[in-house]
Amino acid sequence: MQYNLTELCIKMLSFKTITPHDDGIMDFIQATLKEIGFEYSILKKFTDINEEAKDTLNLYSSLFSKSDGKNLCFAGHVDVVPPGKEFLWKYPPFEPVIEDGILYGRGAVDMKTAIASFIVAVKEFLEENKEFNKGNISFLLTGDEEDNAINGTQKMLLELKKLGIKLDGVIVGEPTSEEKVGDTVKLGRRGSISFNLIIEGVQGHIAYPHLAKNPIHELGKIIYELSNLYLDDGNQSFSPSSLQIVKIETENKASNVIPKTASCFFNIRFNNFYSGEDLIKLINNFITSKTNFNFKLSNFVSGECFLTNQGELSNCVKRAIFDVCDFETKFSTSGGTSDARFIKNYAPVLELGVLNKTAHKIDENSSIEDIYKLKDIYKKILMNFFYS
Repeated sequence: MQYNLTELCIKMLSFKTITPHDDGIMDFIQATLKEIGFEYSILKKFTDINEEAKDTLNLYSSLFSKSDGKNLCFAGHVDVVPPGKEFLWKYPPFEPVIEDGILYGRGAVDMKTAIASFIVAVKEFLEENKEFNKGNISFLLTGDEEDNAINGTQKMLLELKKLGIKLDGVIVGEPTSEEKVGDTVKLGRRGSISFNLIIEGVQGHIAYPHLAKNPIHELGKIIYELSNLYLDDGNQSFSPSSLQIVKIETENKASNVIPKTASCFFNIRFNNFYSGEDLIKLINNFITSKTNFNFKLSNFVSGECFLTNQGELSNCVKRAIFDVCDFETKFSTSGGTSDARFIKNYAPVLELGVLNKTAHKIDENSSIEDIYKLKDIYKKILMNFFYS
């Protein structure tokens, strides 16, 4: 491979991969993996009625086309969120720069540097274990994670299942670390469900409110009740479930009209006390009990709560972090959703990456020292998984 880790990070950050656009990065990664000995790959594009997902590419690549041993997979996404107002960045977001040991660029945290780190970790692992035949090493990468995640990892997993490809452990390179690389590993996530509530009133002139029925007033009361709704106190594995109002809307554009409808959007991040189905019933019954207005309630479950049992994979990761960093890691379920929510149905999955402090922010950045340390942890995980 012609790139060292620093050069590989810079190269990958230079691809403008705002969801769902690929900009050639998947071809580049596929070629890079082939160069270090990967025999098998699937480069797959899924399309459906969602026009914005048509350019989404997904890559599965493995060291061997067939293997009787365990398959350790690194999963991640090459797409990034939009940079926002680029003139506010210290350096152009897709022209990565290293200054005082810090790498700046969109994707430096979430999560191209983790992908680069695992590629180099595998390269070094294979150079040090030239006769490796203990199993298989693979990558599962998508360009559809930061937006709707429709045509990405979940469809690739179904494709792998059809082909009889089994994953025995998966490391997702999401930025999980808080103060030091390796200090936090995610072994589960809360679920996420979003609701759209539309309250129906009667439109009328504001001077004659007795002839109308104001849905905004009613919605305000319901929002107050929702914001004070007790869900739970959490438990040893998960923080309390949380309901947050995120948007309030009305179609009204006049200043002297009581509108016909008013709506609000809210999200619940929920722990293992609930399923998405439980919350759909709970919220519907709750709103029904609080209003005599007609209402419509729609929902979208983007992920169920899950918890990976500690076992072989978590022990490998825990020992690798201790050997490289000389401290005990913390297992956590905090934070938002990731593609681990799909992977958990197929294999044990953990998440481990660089510090998350500047993820999605202007001037997103990671230190070069942290990136190299993450590479060393990944390489040690490979050693532990196949040789312990």
